[in-house]
Amino acid sequence: MSACLSLEKKLKVSCLGPEMSYSHDALIKFFGSSSEASYAHNISDVFRQVDNDVADYGIVPIENSTQGSVKETVENLVTTNLLINGEINLKVSHCLMSLSKNKKSIMKVYAHEQSFQQCEKWLMKYLPNAKLISAASNSAAVKKVRNIKNAAAIGSVNSSNYYEIPIIHKNINDSSQNSTRFIIISKAEPEISGDDKTSLLISLENKAGALAKIIEPLSKNKISMSKIESIPTKKNNWEYMFLIDIEGHMSDIKIHKTLLEIERKSQFFRNLGSYPKSI
Repeated sequence: MSACLSLEKKLKVSCLGPEMSYSHDALIKFFGSSSEASYAHNISDVFRQVDNDVADYGIVPIENSTQGSVKETVENLVTTNLLINGEINLKVSHCLMSLSKNKKSIMKVYAHEQSFQQCEKWLMKYLPNAKLISAASNSAAVKKVRNIKNAAAIGSVNSSNYYEIPIIHKNINDSSQNSTRFIIISKAEPEISGDDKTSLLISLENKAGALAKIIEPLSKNKISMSKIESIPTKKNNWEYMFLIDIEGHMSDIKIHKTLLEIERKSQFFRNLGSYPKSI
């Protein structure tokens, strides 16, 4: 997709801002120089910008390798009609940065909430008494600590360079394999690539065997399921939705018929689209 985009007009792509957020890094990796970034205040704002034609595309995190699905993204996929157009995996290596050279003087740490979870063990060991303050994004956190004494932020090397905040410790995430999967959202359907996947969001009756009835059509038609994850809904306690990825494109007659069968057996069904798999 990114190779074709360079031949066309510059696209406006919405992502979580400000500059040099991980979403911005993913945008650059996927779209290259073919796009103009439109910075959003939060993930919901990315969806709004695309839905209201402020941006042609949006790029949002959907899951982290250690923390699972990003709830705000999933909630917006449920409530909008936007489709997934692509995906990209970004290796995430968190750095602690501060104007304070001594870690012992740091009283506050700013970061996106998920980054605190990804760095929990390191923070407990080295900054057990620091107050953890959530920010809309890691780049917003880095930008903020430029004007705060005895404070630090968690962010990327790119954000450190851009906002000129020295790194005092690299690779503070608890898992060295930490990565985040981002999806590209749009109103349009992407072209068939020949190596596609299809994503679904479904909810089922809360009774024994309901999930098995959904899995059965996939098994019967020999369609590979690469992911299934249960996600709590906000409606009732112990009520879940399922985010499912299957191999193949919905234009394939076998997959099309299988999706119709799954839809008939679901209380809620949303086809999030077919799109090229991440390389």
